[in-house]
Amino acid sequence: MEIEWILRSLGERGRSIPYTTVKAALMRMAAQGTIESRKVGQGRRGSWLFRGKAKPIESSTSQRSNVHLIHADPFAITPEQRDRLTADEVIFLYDLLYERYGGLIKSALDQGARYVVLCDGNVVSRYSDAYGPTDEELKLLERKHGKACYVVGADVIEEAAWSQLPLADYYPTLPILLGLSDWSDKQVFEQGFMMNADFDTGNPDVAAFSLDDLTKIGVQPPRPDELRSDIHLTRPFYYAWRTLKIGAKDQRASRSISKSCKCLVRWTDVRVNPFLLANPQRTGFVGRDVMLRFPLMIILDAAKRTTRIRLL
Repeated sequence: MEIEWILRSLGERGRSIPYTTVKAALMRMAAQGTIESRKVGQGRRGSWLFRGKAKPIESSTSQRSNVHLIHADPFAITPEQRDRLTADEVIFLYDLLYERYGGLIKSALDQGARYVVLCDGNVVSRYSDAYGPTDEELKLLERKHGKACYVVGADVIEEAAWSQLPLADYYPTLPILLGLSDWSDKQVFEQGFMMNADFDTGNPDVAAFSLDDLTKIGVQPPRPDELRSDIHLTRPFYYAWRTLKIGAKDQRASRSISKSCKCLVRWTDVRVNPFLLANPQRTGFVGRDVMLRFPLMIILDAAKRTTRIRLL
């Protein structure tokens, strides 16, 4: 197929094929009815979106999706238009944001901000706390500027490595259960999602889990306006905030804490989940704030490769 040759060539030749060639091919396919197309936004800054009807088209980026944005401006759409997009389409807009405004994002984060909000080509707000803007604050910014806003977070985790764990190496884990924010402790320990989350003291306060896993206990998928992006090990990931109960127990007692967690879309895809770079088997990730908030005594047994905890 014509588009398959073009997209394959894009990967092989570093996107050397002109935009007009790719757009023309996609428009011809849309006219033939083999793919769907629609335009989001007005005028020259509008975004053309193309969606495969039968099966996903391989993206010309490193990620897989069934949507292509051609010559799109992430700031060309209104919040109302953004809210009609799918999660895949919002993620593509974030990808375009990194591509076109990466220097601006890096400069703002290098100045000490933990989160920045971008709108209409500018950084319109900075946050130094652990959570960034609330949904309500973000809506106010979007109403003020009349454009969709994007939240990007810095990498605060002191985790090394682009190489996978050797066969003889192991990552310390913490046995926990996850439950909904309004669950009682009894519900958390009877109905919660059980996992051995990777535990890293170089991680100050980030709790990251798979959204697909959490939907099994009733966590709601994100709306388009809830999707945000952070950077870890120089790569972006995409998530929505959800308040969860995190439970831990020892031989004597059990207890839970409530915590805002980053629930990642596409957890199992290393191309959009840099948490898998250090440990491809990772199912969740927690930091030292969890240990301090319970609080916990954690004993790592290197001989047995087990973790023992004691509630303090």
